[in-house]
Amino acid sequence: MNDNVNCKHYDAENGWCKKRSDWSDPMPYIEYCPKSPCEYAEPIEQPMSDEDIINALGFCFAVGDCEHCAYADKPCQELMADALDIINRQKAEIERLNHIRAELSKENEEQDQAIINALHHMKVVRAEAIKEFAERLKRDITINNTEDGCLIYSIDYGCLIEDIDNLVKEMTEEKE
Repeated sequence: MNDNVNCKHYDAENGWCKKRSDWSDPMPYIEYCPKSPCEYAEPIEQPMSDEDIINALGFCFAVGDCEHCAYADKPCQELMADALDIINRQKAEIERLNHIRAELSKENEEQDQAIINALHHMKVVRAEAIKEFAERLKRDITINNTEDGCLIYSIDYGCLIEDIDNLVKEMTEEKE
């Protein structure tokens, strides 16, 4: 492929060179521009990168030598307009990122609150389980250490330990 396709005068849609004076015969561009580079070719100006613009602006303020500035062939207002464009794009990007950060922060707060609620619920359930355990332990000890409705003062500690073990087993086994 001919490098002249980058010529700013090449009309890719119609396939011809706009600089050629003979428009009556729209032959393919490559036939009009057999030379490399094309005799009508003018370099296509590539836009400056943000870094190039920032460097040019810094050079302008630090050195003030317009002859050696990257914008030497352009008015200074174009440099300022390009710098303002960078500032506006960066400002928009900051706003976009701040919006994302705020959304993530809101999601984190909601998740934190859900965790706090779950922990509180776990504490409540634990406290209820301890209370239930204590009540059932008192009941079992009373039932197993009573005779004719009267509490026996000489408690069988072997039986007491067995009651505790049975109660723990009963409360910790999963119910089907």
